[in-house]
Amino acid sequence: SMVLTYDITNNGTSDLTITTVVLSTLVNCTANVTANPAGTVTPSNSTSFDVTVTPGVGAFSFDIAINNDDVDEDPYDIAASGSAAAAPEIDVDRAGTPIADGGSDAPTTTYTGTGNDLVYTITNNGTSDLIITSITTGGLLNCTATVTVPASSPIAPGNTADFTVQYTPTADGPTSFSISIISNDANESPYDITINATSTPAPTTG
Repeated sequence: SMVLTYDITNNGTSDLTITTVVLSTLVNCTANVTANPAGTVTPSNSTSFDVTVTPGVGAFSFDIAINNDDVDEDPYDIAASGSAAAAPEIDVDRAGTPIADGGSDAPTTTYTGTGNDLVYTITNNGTSDLIITSITTGGLLNCTATVTVPASSPIAPGNTADFTVQYTPTADGPTSFSISIISNDANESPYDITINATSTPAPTTG
């Protein structure tokens, strides 16, 4: 997706009233107004609105109609168009819960001195193969952490690949580490996740 920001300036001598911004005639894309302009723009001032567009591969287009009280430019029409190349798009989750790039994960069951496995799923929501170059751990606090099962690569569009990280807390209390995923995603490489947990003694039997 991409966000297009449009500015509206009132070059007149009285207030400009913006009623609605309407999108239509979408070709090979989805598009939505995700930030609306102010309803009233005083003379010599401006407002803006955002359109979030998710294009398919190749040429795309859509129309924008800005409904307002300008005497001869209502609606104010814009024909937007462009071309999108195929590109991979990485997303990560654990057990179905998405984890954003730069986000964190908080496992709930963590035992000191015991290996704890975390299985993450990488999804390619893009339109070309996602190539995973490496997955590494770092920033270890009160633990060891290793990628024990790497993700298969490349990941075709619409497909997934799992990888497993095993971490072992070395003492009771807070423990943390980071995961860094290097790929050919254009704007999320590395894809970084911070793991924060609290380790407790392993249960005993008998």
